[in-house]
Amino acid sequence: YQKEQVLSMEPSARDRVWSLGELASLAAKDTTLDQDVADPFGQGEETYRKVRRQLQILMEPVVEHIKKIDSTGK
Repeated sequence: YQKEQVLSMEPSARDRVWSLGELASLAAKDTTLDQDVADPFGQGEETYRKVRRQLQILMEPVVEHIKKIDSTGK
């Protein structure tokens, strides 16, 4: 949803705007990671925990990819 909002304001950014799921999917070469992150606002504690876990799963390959780039320059 937020990606679409950004692109509605700046359509020319299409090649530079990624959702976290898309970025994780590319970094891990795993298409199952290309998923939206739910908005837990107003939900119960269990929903917040599920979203936290989803964010951890999606961030792991992104962080590892950034570390590789930082160490190799590529």
